[in-house]
Amino acid sequence: MSRTNKHFRKILHWGLWWLLATAASSHANEQATQLKTLTLSTVQVHENQDLNQHAGIGLLRQALANLGYSLRIVSAPSERSLRLASAGQVDGELLRIRDMTFEYPQLRLVNEAIVTSKVFLVTRKQSAPANRRWRQLDAQQLITVQDVYVSELMPSKFRQLPLLNAPNYRTALKMLSAHRGDALLIPELYLPLVEAIPEIGWRENFVLLRPAVFELSGFVHLHFRHHQLVLPLAEEIKRLKAQAH
Repeated sequence: MSRTNKHFRKILHWGLWWLLATAASSHANEQATQLKTLTLSTVQVHENQDLNQHAGIGLLRQALANLGYSLRIVSAPSERSLRLASAGQVDGELLRIRDMTFEYPQLRLVNEAIVTSKVFLVTRKQSAPANRRWRQLDAQQLITVQDVYVSELMPSKFRQLPLLNAPNYRTALKMLSAHRGDALLIPELYLPLVEAIPEIGWRENFVLLRPAVFELSGFVHLHFRHHQLVLPLAEEIKRLKAQAH
């Protein structure tokens, strides 16, 4: 065999090796970027809410991405959101203030909060005390959206008041505006969503009373088919929170 042919075969050999190595590397990179989608339901604050405005979403997205998942969020009324997650129609529930696994045994608690939020009382502007403080509010009935009221955390003057439950904050604010209750409990993390609700006139009609009445932490729940993800996700959320401080 001539020296030229030997040289050509050597070039061909290295060329084929490089192509195979590049293809393998490209395939590995492609697999690495193909994240599995995790769909979580969440409480519908109003029909046209921007779900990415939820506090804690950036943290959760990063934690899931580090574990090989992308996050998709869908909204539903409070009770239906839990039922969807429990039935496995979605992969879990985005944000609850307490462990829901006793009532929904198909769910698994990710036991590291993605957000902690102050909870405020809101009242009609014309009913608000002059100093805008809840201690001076004369309330006879409270409005709440399911899962926000925690009786043992409420100030004693409100603890025994009758409660009106609303399916979402649009309805709750309409009830408050119609004098069907005297004050509404709203977590601070929902305020950007609530203020964006069309037609309610947040700034013109309502007042946030100070100080906050209590604080709540929000947790993810996953359907039991993702039980293997529960502990790694909790640990990754904890790691990212520590890294941010």
